[in-house]
Amino acid sequence: MMHPGLPFVWGLLIFGSVVLFSAWTLVSPSRHRGTPPAFSLTRLPLIGAMIQRLVTSNRVLLVLKFITVAFFLLVIAAGLSGTPVAERNLATILTWNLWWSGLIFSILLFGSAWCAVCPWDAIAQWLVRRRLWRRAEPNNSLNLKLPGWLNNVWPALLLFLGLTWLELGFGITTNPYATALVALLMVVLATVSLMVFRKKAFCRNFCPVGRTIGFYSQLAPIELRPIDTDTCASCKTLDCYHGNDEIEPCPTSLVMGRLQQNSYCTSCGNCVQSCPHQNIAWRLRSPAIEAIEGARPHRDEAWFMLGLLALTALHGITMMPFWETWMLRLARVIGDSAQLLGSFTIGMMVCLAAVGSLY
Repeated sequence: MMHPGLPFVWGLLIFGSVVLFSAWTLVSPSRHRGTPPAFSLTRLPLIGAMIQRLVTSNRVLLVLKFITVAFFLLVIAAGLSGTPVAERNLATILTWNLWWSGLIFSILLFGSAWCAVCPWDAIAQWLVRRRLWRRAEPNNSLNLKLPGWLNNVWPALLLFLGLTWLELGFGITTNPYATALVALLMVVLATVSLMVFRKKAFCRNFCPVGRTIGFYSQLAPIELRPIDTDTCASCKTLDCYHGNDEIEPCPTSLVMGRLQQNSYCTSCGNCVQSCPHQNIAWRLRSPAIEAIEGARPHRDEAWFMLGLLALTALHGITMMPFWETWMLRLARVIGDSAQLLGSFTIGMMVCLAAVGSLY
């Protein structure tokens, strides 16, 4: 099963490499070699102090948010009122050609930095908090505690499945109007979540893009961490968690002194700006550091990653020549419509079930 244009030998080489690497990983004895060192960017000569000033200023982040929100509003306007031809509409070009593919490189280089300037969250916060920056008291939210059955990433996985169905089944990637509607839906979800629940439940539990970025950021070469762990251990105020009079608390309820993984850090910079000791900074690190530290048994996170694997496989399979033939044959069997939504739904469920059964 090869994509058209790729040599068969190349496919065999890739498949053999994956099999050999997997076998080597399974049979090799576990050897703990300690935590690889990390390097704080604030210690760089000449520019270290400038980096520290930039990350402790909310003005830089605010400017970046204005830029992403401006592009987001452009996507909405183009999608709702522009040409229906996807190749000529900025809504589909900016969203699916540039932003969606650009996220890959963003995670590879900057971890979860996109979440810090996310237009969905920025617009929701401005609407609910009614401030561009600084802490809002009262914050115009019901501040309800998230129910236990929602305090996981299952909602994000379900939303991701829904978006994939819309993308591959309904074809929103080639429909500017539908692209704009989905973008507006995400803003509505972020706003309603912020109006009802305390902190940012949408970012931690509901957002399919944010959770994908967060879990992939475990392999990012950059992290937000304490400069001196002893300073965090002796801290009595925990401003990184609670915030202060000017800065909002951590949106995903993280304590910097205990932070060991990037999964739920949105890189918002609240902890950097609120820390009274200026003890938090960006650090360069080995991308393998979180894998070396060992697995963390969270069933919902494991199933989210399996869902990502299944949906990635589904994307590849739908590009194969035989996929359309299979869908047409299945449509004739079940009496599906010309749009093949029922046939695609069955194919998607089979792909998910196959990966789940292997697990």
